[in-house]
Amino acid sequence: MLGKLLAGRYKVIDHLGEGGFGKTYLAEDHKLPGNPKCVVKQLKPLTPKVLPTARRLFDREAKCLQDLGKHDRIPQLFAYFDEEEEFYLVEEYIEGNPLSQELNIYDKLSEGEIIAVLQEILSILEFVHEQKVIHRDIKPSNIIRRKQDGKLVLIDFGSVKQLSLQNFNPHEQEQLTVAISTAGYTPMEQLQGKPRFSSDIYALGITAIQALTGNNPRDLQWDTNTGQVIWHHQASVSSQIASILDKMVRPSLRDRYQSVAEVIDELRSCTKLLTEATQVVSEIRSPSSALTETRQEASVVASTNSPAVTSHPGTRLPTLSLPTLKPWQWLVCLAGITAILGVVELIYPLLRPIYQLHRGEQLLESQQLEDALESFQNVIKIKPKNAEGWEGRGDALRQLERNQAALAAYDKALYLRPNDSETLNKKGRALYKQGKYEEALSAQEKAIKFDSNNARAWSDKGIALIGLERYEEALQAFKKAKKLKPQDPTVWQNQALVLEYLKRPQEAIEVYEEAVVTYTESLSANPKDPVAWVDRGGVLSKLQRLEEALYSYEKAIEVNPKFYLAWHNKGNAFYFLGRYDEALAAYDQAIEIRPKSYLTWHSRGSLLAAGKKDFEKAIKSFDKVIEIRPSFYHGWRDRGLALSKLERYPEAIASFDKALDIQPNDAQSWVGRGIALMKLERYREALAAFDRAKDIQPNNPYIWANRGLVLEKIGLPKEAGDSYREALRIDPKFPLPTQALE
Repeated sequence: MLGKLLAGRYKVIDHLGEGGFGKTYLAEDHKLPGNPKCVVKQLKPLTPKVLPTARRLFDREAKCLQDLGKHDRIPQLFAYFDEEEEFYLVEEYIEGNPLSQELNIYDKLSEGEIIAVLQEILSILEFVHEQKVIHRDIKPSNIIRRKQDGKLVLIDFGSVKQLSLQNFNPHEQEQLTVAISTAGYTPMEQLQGKPRFSSDIYALGITAIQALTGNNPRDLQWDTNTGQVIWHHQASVSSQIASILDKMVRPSLRDRYQSVAEVIDELRSCTKLLTEATQVVSEIRSPSSALTETRQEASVVASTNSPAVTSHPGTRLPTLSLPTLKPWQWLVCLAGITAILGVVELIYPLLRPIYQLHRGEQLLESQQLEDALESFQNVIKIKPKNAEGWEGRGDALRQLERNQAALAAYDKALYLRPNDSETLNKKGRALYKQGKYEEALSAQEKAIKFDSNNARAWSDKGIALIGLERYEEALQAFKKAKKLKPQDPTVWQNQALVLEYLKRPQEAIEVYEEAVVTYTESLSANPKDPVAWVDRGGVLSKLQRLEEALYSYEKAIEVNPKFYLAWHNKGNAFYFLGRYDEALAAYDQAIEIRPKSYLTWHSRGSLLAAGKKDFEKAIKSFDKVIEIRPSFYHGWRDRGLALSKLERYPEAIASFDKALDIQPNDAQSWVGRGIALMKLERYREALAAFDRAKDIQPNNPYIWANRGLVLEKIGLPKEAGDSYREALRIDPKFPLPTQALE
């Protein structure tokens, strides 16, 4: 679909997501000056049988969207058309960040921020409901903060239905069976196919509770008797606002607000009451009470320089008599104290973020990542526009393998400091970790544009190019990095890696050897650098000098016993040495330090499967991987391989399918799927899987050999022989089945 020109004008440039009605793309309008961006939504019927129904729904939705687009906070509908029995809507593209991204950055929103969100979205919803429309999919990702003015916009009306009860046809709805809501935000009546206006109120209430507590709806507690969400203990919120939110999310339709206007009125009354309460508190503080408090503060300050006095039950402390001062003397004292406190208050906000920033950087360096994250978050709380705080938050999150949240933090830092080469470089690294190699490359090229001497950006550009299999370009990028920073051993290491991919093994070994020398020299000057010890161990592992690698990892642990990566890589070294029990112990130690390290759980599962042949326990480790990172396709694939070893082939196929949904070009998943299908005697499907695998990796003899086996099973001996011969052409020593070519 990418690159396709629709209706002769809309060029698709990116895939944004999928919903109940189909897929959503970002496109450029090539018939308008400047090729402005727009959103294209594709509605694709499942079967020809529902085509007339789909067309009616499509036309109705388009007319509905035209009316809704009159509101400034709802995307306009630019066009709608059908092409090759597929229907398309073209809508206004809203540039900005979704509320879900704000929640990733801030974790929680304050009561004041939630009130502002409610007021804005309720105002939009009031207009929507006046048009007899139910949104039906309100959630943080469908609320965008518009970049141009910071206002909230409600998007994704791809699932709207006009509320026309007299024309409502339940049978027609059942025929189409379109999922148009998101679990956790959907009330019972909507799940039963009978949405009401108050269904949107429920979804907005859950969204607000999520923002206040920092918990996704699936992680919230629910009362099993009443069905009511239990959340007050997880949020700092007034009883008035809590009461409104509770009523918004009542399980029973009858107990919930029936209209948006009711919520707006009660919210308005509540916020007015809270404002008046604040005013009353400030008004009843008399000068005499302020004087008393100032005296108390003065006595506390004085006591810090006095010996400690301990009070025991039944002991009366001696009464201290203060000297009698004249009124003017009191005024002078008060003025002095006020001046001192004023200076403290003036300086403290300036010093505190500097201290927290410095502390965060030190904690990052010592790999105390959770504590570092907390320090950077403190910086942001004090100074929300501190770019260094956002960058540090991104660094901590990236090293905690929370790359999506790291990207959100880097984006905020770049919003505050747009042309910062270092932050762009780090953003590129986070994108690379997500497998977004093109975007990672783009970020590194921007980093180089703003600072052509950024050696790390040149090196990471090379890494992104390796991901894109553009190895010669990667080599040139590494050479540039090495020229800028000849003493950086990581650059040597990366250059050796690309030489491996270019099948120049001898050159790669020579560069790896140079990298070891450079690391050793660096560590002679700074032996307390645990990261350098770990990196040195990694290069030694590449050179198969595993005992020396172990020594490096142990030195890193000696410097910092809580450095999980040192334990993880120590486990890898033991694994390659065949010392499986020691490897498992090292992985377990890494997991104790970093329980949510999906990479360590994956290494542990691989050890249990391939090393110890304990496939049941391996599956449990892989289950943990996909629980922490559902988008990590290696976890799904290797889980499938372990299930196959236990002859649980249907489960294995389901696991391979999950992997292929995430990464359709993973040849190993296709091979695993093909073998499982062959075991179930589903030979035609198995052949299709092997054909897909060979298209991805045409020089893999294992794929051709398995393809030959399945062709034999189908009864195509000539084609099977051709497949076996291709395996031998690629690798003349490849062990084929007995009599395979006879």
